[in-house]
Amino acid sequence: MSDTNYSTEEIEFFNHEGYLPCPGYLTPEHSKQVMRDIDRLKELRTGGYRQRNSDENGSALIVTLPHLGGLTSHPPLIAKVRSLMGGDNFALHHQHAERHDEGTPGSNWHHDYEQFPQTDRDQLMVHCFHYPNGLNGEVGDLLVLPKLHNSVMQKNAFSAQFYAKDLPGSITIDNLPPGSVVIVHSALLHARRAKPGSSARYFTDISYCQAGPQKWPAYGYPLPKMWLHKQMCERALKAGHGRGGEFDFLYDTSIYYDIDIATEAQREDMERSLKQRQKNPGARERTESS
Repeated sequence: MSDTNYSTEEIEFFNHEGYLPCPGYLTPEHSKQVMRDIDRLKELRTGGYRQRNSDENGSALIVTLPHLGGLTSHPPLIAKVRSLMGGDNFALHHQHAERHDEGTPGSNWHHDYEQFPQTDRDQLMVHCFHYPNGLNGEVGDLLVLPKLHNSVMQKNAFSAQFYAKDLPGSITIDNLPPGSVVIVHSALLHARRAKPGSSARYFTDISYCQAGPQKWPAYGYPLPKMWLHKQMCERALKAGHGRGGEFDFLYDTSIYYDIDIATEAQREDMERSLKQRQKNPGARERTESS
């Protein structure tokens, strides 16, 4: 696996399978710095799960941490995303981060392609799953179901029936060295299998959306909020993640839309999604972090 751009063969693999692992792409020292920031994040956050991704505790907080938030513009990562996107025609959607300690529940089969309603896969969205201390078969394994990223379905279409069970063709990723990242097409079905290990599993995922004719919903919880998305990007730039202007394009919010100007069909679909989350808040928790 190259340190910068992906090769033609790797890009073809991603397009066909929907994911690409990059073992140990962060240095040991960088990985330790990211883990320290995640520990600090745990101290800064207040309240339980519902507050974890609130306006105060979500991506707008995460990007202020120097090494954790700095991953949003980490040059080797951006080089890889550029290879998949075909240029600088993309922007940050969000960053999540968590420390999965002993007893952390699993995450059901789902995908994270942000579209209301789900209609196509014409533009690329990727999630970059970072494992600063790797995966070793303890606490949680990453499960992926290759090749289904081009199938249009609701995010939790497989959740109720299969939860996080092995499926025909599914792959378990449970052996990655520290500092690894797995880049997945955001429409790829994936899950986290809970494991009884006693060690912590450090995790952050960073998502980028490709610019194009179709705008994406702005980041926000429980529904897209353009003001929060802009706050996240402003804080990232203030923290220096634009790296002297070279990566300012990552924090451009023009490719996103706000619920306030959504179409009626988009608004209705988002409202249905919100009502479903309110009825079953546990399902949201299981699908938020992989």
